[in-house]
Amino acid sequence: MVANIESWFIPFDVFMIICISLVVILAIIFLIIIIIDRACHTVPMMLIANLCLAEFIFGSDLLSMVIFTLRNDLYQIDHDDIFCNFRGYLSYVGYALQNYCFLLQSIYRYLTVCHTVPMMLIANLCLAEFIFGSDLLSMVIFTLRNDLYQIDHDDIFCNFRGYLSYVGYALQNYCFLLQSIYRYLTVVYPTDLFYQSTKFQCFLICLTWLFSFIYAIPFISMNQIKFNLDNQICQMPLGFSFFGIYTALCIYGIPISLIMMVYFKLVQYVKEMNKRAMATNILMRAERELKMLRRTVIIVLIIIIIGLPYGIFSFMAFFTNPPKYYIRIAFIFVDASLLIVMIALFNFTEPLKTSIMRRLNIRNNTVVIAIT
Repeated sequence: MVANIESWFIPFDVFMIICISLVVILAIIFLIIIIIDRACHTVPMMLIANLCLAEFIFGSDLLSMVIFTLRNDLYQIDHDDIFCNFRGYLSYVGYALQNYCFLLQSIYRYLTVCHTVPMMLIANLCLAEFIFGSDLLSMVIFTLRNDLYQIDHDDIFCNFRGYLSYVGYALQNYCFLLQSIYRYLTVVYPTDLFYQSTKFQCFLICLTWLFSFIYAIPFISMNQIKFNLDNQICQMPLGFSFFGIYTALCIYGIPISLIMMVYFKLVQYVKEMNKRAMATNILMRAERELKMLRRTVIIVLIIIIIGLPYGIFSFMAFFTNPPKYYIRIAFIFVDASLLIVMIALFNFTEPLKTSIMRRLNIRNNTVVIAIT
C-alpha cells in the first residue's frame, strides 16, 4: 500500500514544526531562567519548571511524530516502525502531565495564600508544557520527514510519542485545575496552613504526574495506539469505544468540569462577601484571587476553543468516518494552542515576566555602555 500525498501536507507539517519548536524553545528558556535566577527559586516557580519540563517532553514527542509522518509521506511508506507505539504512548503521557500540572496549580491556589507556592504550581505547569511541547515537536518533525521523503511506515518511537501526547495533554489541564483549586481555598479557607506547605504541594504534583503516566499505559499494553498512514502519526483511532470515552474523561471531562465548577463557586462566594460587611483587605484579597483564577479559566477556554476541531472529529466518529486527514487538521490547532498557552502564561506570570524583562534591559544597557 502506498500513502497518498496531498499538496498541503508539507506546509502544514512545517507550520506544526514551527509551533512545537517554539514551545520547546520557550520551555527551555523558562527552565533556564528559573534555575539561574534566585528570585525564581520558589515553590510556585518550581511548579512552572515542572510544567516546562512536561511541555518539553510532550513537544519533543509530537515533533518526532510529525517528522515520522513527513518521512512516510515523502517515501510513501505504509507501515510503522518499532518506536511508533512508544511515541503514541509518550504523547498520552505528555498530555496528561501537562493537564495535571495545571491541576496542581489549581489545588495550590485553593489551599494557600503563600506567594511561593503559586509560582511552584506555575513551574509545574511549565514542566508539563515542556514535555507536551517536546512530544508535539517530535511528532511534527517525524511527520515532516515522512512527508518530504514519502515514507509510508513509522519508526520505533512512534507509539511512544503518541502515548506521551495523551500524557502531556492531561498534565496541562490538571495543572490548571490545581491553580483553580488553590485560588478557591485561598479565599474560602485562608487559615488552613496544612494545605499551604511546599511538601503537600510537591506531593500533589507527584500524584498528578504519576496518574498522567499510568492512565495512558493501557493504550500501549492493549495495543490501542495505531499507525495512521494517511496522517503519518501514531494515535488511537477515533470512534465510539471504551478507550475513547475513557480518554475524553481523563483529559477533558474531569479537569475542565472541575475548573469551571471551582470558578463559578468562587464567583458566588465573592459576591456573597460583597453583600456582607467584610474587611476591606479580605475582600481585596478575594477579588485578587478571583482575578488570578479568571486568568486560568481564560487559558483553559483558549485550549478548548482551539481544540474544538479535534472534539468535532471525535464526536463525528461516533456516527460516521471522520475526514481522511482529520488528525493532521486537528493537530495544527493543538500545536498552535500550545504556543498561545505559553505566551499567555508568560503574560500572566508577573515574577517570570519581570525576571525576563529585567534581564533583557540589563543586556541592552550593557550593549550601550560598550558602544560608548
